[in-house]
Amino acid sequence: PVQTFLLGVLPKAIPNLITYSFYRFECALRASAVLGFLGIETIGLYIQLSHEEFYYREVWTYFYMLLILIVLVDFLGAMIRKRLQDPSDSNQVVQDEPSDRMERVEALRTARPRDPFLRWTGISVVVFTVLAWTTGGNLLGRLSAERRWINFQNFVTELVPAPVQDSGNWLEAIPWAWQLLVDGGGVALFTTLGIACSAIIISSMVVLPFLPLASRQLGRPDPGGVWAGRVPGWIRQGWRMIGNGTRFLFVLSRAIPEYILAFLLISLLGLQVWPLVLALAIHNFGILGRLWGEVVENADLTAAEQALSSGAGRFQVFGLILFPAVFSRFLIYFFYRWETCVKDATVLGMLGLLTLGKLIALSKGFFWDEMFFYVLLAASVILVTDLFSSYLRQWLRR
Repeated sequence: PVQTFLLGVLPKAIPNLITYSFYRFECALRASAVLGFLGIETIGLYIQLSHEEFYYREVWTYFYMLLILIVLVDFLGAMIRKRLQDPSDSNQVVQDEPSDRMERVEALRTARPRDPFLRWTGISVVVFTVLAWTTGGNLLGRLSAERRWINFQNFVTELVPAPVQDSGNWLEAIPWAWQLLVDGGGVALFTTLGIACSAIIISSMVVLPFLPLASRQLGRPDPGGVWAGRVPGWIRQGWRMIGNGTRFLFVLSRAIPEYILAFLLISLLGLQVWPLVLALAIHNFGILGRLWGEVVENADLTAAEQALSSGAGRFQVFGLILFPAVFSRFLIYFFYRWETCVKDATVLGMLGLLTLGKLIALSKGFFWDEMFFYVLLAASVILVTDLFSSYLRQWLRR
């Protein structure tokens, strides 16, 4: 089984693994910017300070810096995927096949395709990872080990519900939890779910028509590489601009973290539900555009090329051949982003709207037991959505 996985399954999955790894790296970059709103010295902190001081030119400058960084990461990921899918030919040619088995293996190793770009990229990743961990100062902070242990003990003790701390009877936690739901927890829960569901549905419906234009296989004058006659140069340039422009639109919409985008929209539209829905929808439009678009690019195009050769258009091929073929992977990313939207909607409540995030922020530092209850409530919702998505995918496969 190990040999089958390493030699048969893993090589085919590498493009998708690379796609998702770079996507998660983008998420880490955006999350580090959001941490600035908690006081950590990242670009998000300077965005917040400049906005509060009404230095809007500085705000846009920081946005441009973040956008350039995301674009570079996206370009690097595209280059790596392209080179993995279409490795350069080797300069070494095996003239006569050796008779000895080990010599044949060495001849194959010598004649294998090589790509210095991939090799140096891998080395750079290792080097920069080591530098990040060795030059980051004291990773555990300035508190002593004894002080951290005392803080941990106090924190764990305060997580026990207040009635249970007084009586020791865990049955008293039931009316305590019910009262928290009645006092605002239930409304915050449904508000969180409503924001997440609205955002993921809007972004999914809007992104689908853009996928044939963003695909490097379909968004070109000769879709799928099928020759369709001589094409004027201005048409080729036009399709190149459409493809690059659509992919840049995806990058632009996901480059600004949803928390920062919601922060700006609330400043413009006021504290209500729709700024949060729009922020999540815009952000997930770019993310689904990248994930779904790369699923289409990584798909087997044999049937699509046959349809294109028979006269079908790019949108017909996408809707009738590629979309059904990759629908299961689309569902995986859809439900994954839905779960993420639930978590993001929880966090966005810290901007002031009544979601679980606001209740968590109000409880932090004073009522740790209530904060932990709201955290568990949010986690239970995510668990239910995960079980529902797994059941639905199995039902669709049947």
